Amino acid sequence: MATESNSGAERGLPFEDPLRVHSDQAETIKMASDDPAEISLQSGKDDPQPATQSSLDELMVYLQKGLNSLKGLNLNGFQQIYPVFLSILGAVIAALILVIASNILHSINHLPLIGDLLGGVLELCGLVVVSRFVLSNLLLQKKRADLFLRIATVKKELIGQ
Repeated sequence: MATESNSGAERGLPFEDPLRVHSDQAETIKMASDDPAEISLQSGKDDPQPATQSSLDELMVYLQKGLNSLKGLNLNGFQQIYPVFLSILGAVIAALILVIASNILHSINHLPLIGDLLGGVLELCGLVVVSRFVLSNLLLQKKRADLFLRIATVKKELIGQ
């Protein structure tokens, strides 16, 4: 242990000494006001206006580059995939609407008074609709035959047989 050096690796430590910061790179602390409770860090520049102007110029340069790259795009390929893109977008929007509607109905169903009342009213409406359908289409033989004929016609149009 006759000689020790400043490097941590030479002393056998698994880390090195921290880097020294030169005094010209360090930020100075300036008081923002006479009140000692308010301390702010400010760099050597006193005027923030040039920094704002340069960032605005950089933003305008980026926007100009973006517009130039958009002008150079070939949109013929996009016209070919446009219907597919619209179909996927429509499916995503429809799925979001269904999920939101399902969550709203689920929330309403779990409310103590409204959920039970709404369930009973919807069940009654379902019974009324089914009974009207049976009375108007299935009770008489002639109306049943007309209904089966309409079903066969729709089936033929859909399947193509």
